[in-house]
Amino acid sequence: MRIKFLILLVISFAAISFNLLFESASARNAQGNAQRVPGVAGPPSRRDSAHRNVQSNAQRVLGLLVGNQEEVVIAPEAVRVGEDFQVTINTFGGGCETQGDEGVILSEDRAVVTVYDFTEATRPGIACTKIAKTFPHTVTLRFTKAGVGVIRIWARRIGPDTPLDGEPIVLERLLKVNPD
Repeated sequence: MRIKFLILLVISFAAISFNLLFESASARNAQGNAQRVPGVAGPPSRRDSAHRNVQSNAQRVLGLLVGNQEEVVIAPEAVRVGEDFQVTINTFGGGCETQGDEGVILSEDRAVVTVYDFTEATRPGIACTKIAKTFPHTVTLRFTKAGVGVIRIWARRIGPDTPLDGEPIVLERLLKVNPD
């Protein structure tokens, strides 16, 4: 399993070094001015640019997922109605990548989480150090309807059957939402 992970990671670094990566079509959300909305535990987490150390030529891209869903998405199996809970999505990168932010769309029993990172490898010929980094993206969610909750995570994957710069992927995680 670890060898498969390392092979996928090496493939991803090669692709990042040679091709443009997906740039998010969505604009950055002005989360500092967000008001509390029913069903939302608070504004989605956001790291400041000093934490990311983002250079001016870095581009925001969908976060890269490597490995199986259990390693990538950490979420509880069950939650209670109206209680906050955390979900962590681990994205991966190399020497040209830094951790980005997350976007969250939340309803009574569904959440869509989009994870972003930043890369400086935006054209062929960019030299990146060959190091492996894991970027934990943690969001706080709250479901207000009992039953089955659905979390959909939008990110990117690279594999032998994808273009060199990868393709979008949507992971789905179901969890039980218990009544009060």
